[in-house]
Amino acid sequence: MIVVVTFLFTLFILIYFLILPGIKLLGIGRRLTYYDVSNQLSSTYPEIKDKLINIIELENESSSIYSPELKEASIDQKINELKIFSFSDSIKFKDLKIVFTLLVSVFILFLTVFLWTPDFFKESSVRLIHFQQKFEKPAPYSFDLENKDMEIVTGESVELKLRCSGKDLPEMMYINFSGNNYLMTREDGLYKYTVENVNSSISFYFTDKKYVSEIYKIIVLNKPFISSFSVDIQPPSYTNLSSENIKNIGDLKIASGTTVKWNFTTVDTDSLTVLFNDSTRLEGKKTGNIFEISKTFYTDAEYRISIRNSKLKDENNLVYKIQTISDLYPEIKVVQVSDSVDFKVFHFKGNIVDDYGFNKLDFNISAEGRDSSISIPFTPFLLSQDFYYTFDFESVKFFGKSIKYYFSVFDNDFVSHFKKTISETYTFTFPDYKEILAKENSDQNSIDQLFKKSAKLTEEIQQEFKDFKMKQINSELSEWEKFQTVKDIMSKKTDLENVLNQIKQQNKDANNFLNSFSEEKSEILKKQQQIDELLKDVFSDDLKKLFEQFNELAKQFDPKKFDQLSKEMDTSLDDLAKQLDKNVQLLKKMKVEQKVERVIEELKNLVISEKANLEKLEKRSDLIQINQEERENDSLLKNLENDYNGALEINKTLEKPLNLFNFDKEFSTIKDNYSKVLDDSERGNKRKTSTGIEKNSKSIDQLVFALNQMLQNNKSKQNKENIEDIKQVLDNLILVSFDQEKILNKFSSIDFNNPLVNDIKIKQKNLQSQVVFVKDSLYALAKRTPEIGSVINKEIIGLENSVGSAFDNLELGNIGASRMYQQYGITAANNLALYLSEALENIKEQEKNSMPGDGDCDKPGGKGAKPGMKSLKDSQSSIKEQLQQMIDHMKKGDMGKLSKSIGQTLAQQEIMQQLIRDMVNSGSVGSKASDQLKAIDQLLEQSRKDLINKNVTNELINRQNLILSKLLDAEKSEIERDFEDKRESKTAIDVKNGNPEGYFEYNTKFKNENELIKRSNYKLRNFYDQKYSNFLNRIKN
Repeated sequence: MIVVVTFLFTLFILIYFLILPGIKLLGIGRRLTYYDVSNQLSSTYPEIKDKLINIIELENESSSIYSPELKEASIDQKINELKIFSFSDSIKFKDLKIVFTLLVSVFILFLTVFLWTPDFFKESSVRLIHFQQKFEKPAPYSFDLENKDMEIVTGESVELKLRCSGKDLPEMMYINFSGNNYLMTREDGLYKYTVENVNSSISFYFTDKKYVSEIYKIIVLNKPFISSFSVDIQPPSYTNLSSENIKNIGDLKIASGTTVKWNFTTVDTDSLTVLFNDSTRLEGKKTGNIFEISKTFYTDAEYRISIRNSKLKDENNLVYKIQTISDLYPEIKVVQVSDSVDFKVFHFKGNIVDDYGFNKLDFNISAEGRDSSISIPFTPFLLSQDFYYTFDFESVKFFGKSIKYYFSVFDNDFVSHFKKTISETYTFTFPDYKEILAKENSDQNSIDQLFKKSAKLTEEIQQEFKDFKMKQINSELSEWEKFQTVKDIMSKKTDLENVLNQIKQQNKDANNFLNSFSEEKSEILKKQQQIDELLKDVFSDDLKKLFEQFNELAKQFDPKKFDQLSKEMDTSLDDLAKQLDKNVQLLKKMKVEQKVERVIEELKNLVISEKANLEKLEKRSDLIQINQEERENDSLLKNLENDYNGALEINKTLEKPLNLFNFDKEFSTIKDNYSKVLDDSERGNKRKTSTGIEKNSKSIDQLVFALNQMLQNNKSKQNKENIEDIKQVLDNLILVSFDQEKILNKFSSIDFNNPLVNDIKIKQKNLQSQVVFVKDSLYALAKRTPEIGSVINKEIIGLENSVGSAFDNLELGNIGASRMYQQYGITAANNLALYLSEALENIKEQEKNSMPGDGDCDKPGGKGAKPGMKSLKDSQSSIKEQLQQMIDHMKKGDMGKLSKSIGQTLAQQEIMQQLIRDMVNSGSVGSKASDQLKAIDQLLEQSRKDLINKNVTNELINRQNLILSKLLDAEKSEIERDFEDKRESKTAIDVKNGNPEGYFEYNTKFKNENELIKRSNYKLRNFYDQKYSNFLNRIKN
């Protein structure tokens, strides 16, 4: 009330004392006239009387009664009379002070009210200005919104908090949006309400349905966001991986060295930044609403995407991870197999595996500071492949005695400078003479023990068979005893076979070892081969059949059949025993000759070494080096002496020893000379050293001559004896054949009741004795002559059995059977004579010192490419033509014909893939061709995918050309393989030049099936691919 009164009073003062005077001052409204002023002055100064009025009237007088001059004179007179008065004194300034005081008081009062209740003036002003607007009645309390910042980001929610202060606070408060009231919650003196997901600006006010607050507004700021993005993945070129484009996937798993390019499509975005965990910061290049960023990755990374606009900073932070698959080191596994013929030759089968491919595969050798590498062919992009390699260490013998070797493989990771992995390191050592001698003696002792064991088993089988025959005839065996006896004989027969196989294998290995590390003469090599053949046929197929018949006959006993079988068994077992004895004698004799030959050759090399040392001394070489070489020669001589003495000891065990001399005196003289040479060289006496070496060289040379003459005399003498013996046997054989033929002819002219039959029986019986004599002569000859081979043994047994069976049937009166066996005997005798004639010619050739030919004949094989290869080539050419037609259809826009052509090509290609897999799985192609076919299968699979996706391009045509080229290579490999398969000779030379894959062919089919499984159409993740590879390797092994 006071405020209102104050306001009215102030308003009155202002109007009355300021506003109205001011209006009048401006000439607005009614102003004082001159008469009014004159009256006021007259009342203030009575002495003036009417003088001012008179002046005014005179001025306004417009009549012409008075002249102007008279009026001006009258006015001037009166003015002069009034000059004595000061009109300013008529103004009462005291009254103005009162007015001023009132105005200041009113101003102070007004200011106080304004500061205390400003709304009093504001509301009034607003209402006056917006006179057409409806104003609500003020509430008795205030509305205080606690939220200071009313700006939010699109899509965010905001909680509004209202605090009310004053009188009569309401119990319930509402918030109004667009005319709709929503009840607010009350908590701790605040009214709260949450507005969810605000996407546009919105106005609101508060009300208790009686009073209303002012209007507030929530301002929504547009939020920048990424609507979508794509990722282009470009792997390194060497990986041969295809590029990828993926959508809206930020977490990546890529190959190390891959370049990744992002294209972000954004909305309301001014800038985009990608921050990596290595603090690298990349700003996106903006084109329209798309930002582009590119980076190459070599290690794992985490990146954060930040986008901004003019109102919002660092919004929409997205975090992703990039996992790089490191290019692994290549893997290599190698299996080595020593050649069965030449122990200096090794065959290798290896497997190399890498995640992307290979750059180089080498075979490395090193010894005494020398290194060498040999490149091995491989397929660059075949991720898992086998390789085969053969190496002859004879070619690097000059490197040194001990040679280290290994394989190394390099992957195609040029970024890391081609990572390298090496295989296990192996060592090959050339044995010296002492080691060769020790190995030879060890092998010989082992073979001797096996021969003794085989002879014992043969004797036991013969004895048990005789006991079984006697007991069987006397019916002294029960069924169980018969079963046990037969079982025991068959068991010993099996043991005997095993022992004979061991003899054969150990003798072969021993010969191959000696041939690998020493130069054997062709004569010795031929004897080795002949003895190998004899050992191979000791336990003949005929003897095996006799044992099988014995086993069956023992179950169902037939006296007649058993009697015939027993005779044949006796003959065959007796022949087996004699063959074993013969082979022992032949082996020992060959070892004697072999040792003497080797001693001679090594002594020749020793002479060469001595002459070389003599030349070095003449050139004033270092005596220390000469001393070292002479010491080595001295050691070699002692080993040669031991080797020759070993030959003498073996020679003593022969039934008919060679005429070998004792050279202890010669060896002793040479050893004494070596001792003097070593002493002189150590004392630095070059002259005496030179004289000693020269003397030693002559002594050794003389010893070589003596040994050589001795050996040649023995061979010549033996050959002459063998020639005479064979001639004698041939004469006896011819006589047997003629006698048997005469007996056979006599049967054609008489019958069984003729008295001459008894005379024929006597002659047939005598013929048996003649055959036995021939057999004994041949066995004696065979013990010293390997040319008397197993074929001759087989024929002599056949001759003996036939002549015996002819007599037995003659005794039984079975003329027809007897004549049949007599004919068999004649044939056997003639065959035997033919074989002995050939042996005789061979021995005569040896006597003339004519070297036998090698007899090796390469038989070029292969009749061209296999039908499967031709079919594959034709099919591939057809597919290529169809693809070219497809491109033509695409150019013409003829999509109907294109789809039809794709369907036909896919069907034909599927048949082609199946044919390739059948050829690989069946093992009908070689390893090299198999690898090429597998690579072709992978290329066909890529083409199949392109055809399914209708991606018919020139790249697809080029791939078909590559497939055709590989088919031609596979065909060429098969032609070469056919040629190798046709070769019958398996000598060391063949092995060195052949395909080492042959040594591993036994596992080909199983290996191929596993590899086809492994190279399936679906590439596994790296972890599972490693597990799967290990699983396949366990299956293989």
